[in-house]
Order: sequence, then structure tokens, then C-alpha cells
Amino acid sequence: MKIDISKIVPQVFLAFILVKAFSGPIGIIFQPLNYVPTLMMLILMLRRWAIDVMTKPVSLALVILVVLYFIIGIGNFSILQASFGLYIMIPFFYCLTYSKTISYYVFNGDQKVYFFLFITCCIGIAYVSMFGAPWLGGVINVGGVDKVISRDWTTGGILRNPGFTAASFDAATLLMISSFFIISKYFENKKFVPAFLIFLTSIYFIYLTTTKTTIVTLIVALVLMLTPVFLTRIMVKVIIIVSILFSYFYMIPQLKYETYDPQNTLLMRMYSTWPRAISLLDDSISIFVGKGFGAIGTPAQYFSPKFYSPGDNVLVYMYVICGFVSVILVGLFVFKFLFSRFYDASLAKKYYIICFCIMIGGVTYNLFESVFYSTSLGVLIGFLFNNNVCKLSFNFNRKIIR
Repeated sequence: MKIDISKIVPQVFLAFILVKAFSGPIGIIFQPLNYVPTLMMLILMLRRWAIDVMTKPVSLALVILVVLYFIIGIGNFSILQASFGLYIMIPFFYCLTYSKTISYYVFNGDQKVYFFLFITCCIGIAYVSMFGAPWLGGVINVGGVDKVISRDWTTGGILRNPGFTAASFDAATLLMISSFFIISKYFENKKFVPAFLIFLTSIYFIYLTTTKTTIVTLIVALVLMLTPVFLTRIMVKVIIIVSILFSYFYMIPQLKYETYDPQNTLLMRMYSTWPRAISLLDDSISIFVGKGFGAIGTPAQYFSPKFYSPGDNVLVYMYVICGFVSVILVGLFVFKFLFSRFYDASLAKKYYIICFCIMIGGVTYNLFESVFYSTSLGVLIGFLFNNNVCKLSFNFNRKIIR
């Protein structure tokens, strides 16, 4: 019997999203289930890499970089720490590898999936707000490492509500993404009243997670939905380029910025978290090539807590892992992002707005360790390199969208 991989790939992707949307209860009932979709992702991803590595230079380069920085991670830390660092990246690499297949379902998929994720996420947040939950602060031991099932933390004495997910920012991200696609569909059908009801509901429940950045992001996304596509394109490109330059500037340690308001989380990231993360690169070689997988974030927290830094910025996270190579990769993305032209205006607008939603989160979050951000990032980057939907164009005198 022949197996249709094109059907299995999106099903595994959906299984991963569903499991992570309910990772809290699953962690209490049957924790191993949380890892099954990731294992399936790994198998399918390795299969695709094995096929493509001999015929596609891009795939060969990707595999070489992954193997190289895995080896560097082992050399700097341990095989367990490097393996865990690579494990965290599997959802991103899977979605990047199969972006052409997955993106079709993301942008043209059944709205029932988005409604299901939206409604159940709201129910989870409401349930935790009213009754609490046994998975909050729960800890299990995986391979000798204690892993928190769902974070139990507060801001100003207020619970950062994760709902059914593993963390408050995961719940907020899931609400933002699902509500965006629901609202976009309503707008396409000129159904503005239900669109605004979904928007207001989403804002309220994101507010309960105390994730302020996501609230602002969704509000701006709504404004972008109401603007013409050419203006949306320009605004999103400017915002993303500015955020990239901003991140690179403030990740460099500078003594003149030692004093800041510790109550301001953005200032804390700019003047403390990001520069301290870069200071993990403590010799001339690592400053150029990075420290490899496992050097930053959760792997370091579990295996070498003395050198732990959350990163709290996707570019900081990438630079600590692969040094100047990360700058080259970001440069390639920026080049393609700036000079690509989409064939379909409606699709282009959706792409630019969801790009804004995901990538602006990379300024204050480590996207690769947030399950919904990492999968979205993989799809969006891969989608940009799909010649069936867009291509490079340097002719600025013709129409932007054909």
C-alpha cells in the first residue's frame, strides 16, 4: 500500500498543534502523548532531508548547518544538552521543510479548526480563572530532568493564565493566530459584526493571560486588515526591518545603558537580558561561530543553569547558537521579504499581516521555544521561498500585485 505523504504531513502538523493546545491536561493524564507528534515530525523531516540532500543545494546546506551546530553544541556542552537544543527546533525545521504543503492548509484550511482552537482556548482560560487547574506548576521527570507541565507564575500578583496550554504566552499566541484567520475570513465575506465580536472576545481572553504585547499586536493587525494591501505591505516591511535593526543594536553590550527601570520589561530585555545573553559568547571563536545547539534558553536552564539566559529575542537566540551565520540567514530572509511580489493580492495581505503578528513577537520572545510561534515561523519563511505564490522582482514601476 502506497502512503500519501502529502496527506500525512498536514495531519501530523495538526496533531502537534492540538496536542500543544491541550498540553496541560495531557501532561496530567498521559504525558508521553505530548511527544508523539514531535517524534513523527522528526521521522518525516529526516525522510525528506534524505531525499532532497542529493538534489537540492538548499537542503544540503541546511543539513550541513544543523549537523555542524549540533557538533559544536556537543563540544561546548554535552550530547544531552545539544540534543535537547535540537529537539526544541524540530517543529520549526519540520514546518520549514514542508512549508509548501502545510501553508496551503494554513491559508486555505477549514475554518472549523480555527474556531475549535479559538473556543477551546477561551474555555481553558475561563476554567483556570474560575477554578484553577491541577496542571499549573505540575512537574514530571523526563530523562532525569524535571519538566514543568504548565507554568504557574504571576505578574503583579495576577496569574499569567495558560488555559489548557503550557504557558500564558502560548495561550495568547494561539488566540491571536486563530482569531486572525477567523476575522480575515469574516472580512472577506463582508461580515464585520461577527468579526469584531471575535476580535473583542480574543482581546478579553488575551488580557486574562496578562500578555500585553499580544494585545497590542492583535489591535495593530486589525488596523492592517482595514488598510489597502499596498499600504499594509509597506507598513509591515518597515516595522519588521526596524525591529531587526533595533534587536541587533541593543544586543551589543554597552556600559552607558547600565541604568534602567527594572519594572519595564522591554527596557530590562534591551539593557540586561539581550547583552547578557551575547556575553555567553566569551571568546573570539564563539563570537564569530556561536556556541551551538543547547547554548541558550531551556536546554541551558536544565543542563547548565549557571550559564542560563532566556534570550527573549529570536535574533539573540539565533546569534548565540550560530553566530555570524545567523546574520547571513537573516539577511537572506530580509532580501527575499523586501523584494518578493505575490501573485494574489488577498493572499499577500494575509501573509504580511500574519508575518507582522509572528515576527514582531520575536522582539520580546524566544520564538523557537514557543510551540505556536516556532511552527508559524517555519511556515512563513518557507512560504516566502515558494515560487508558486511569489517571486523576486526589482521592477518598481509596475503593479506590486499581479
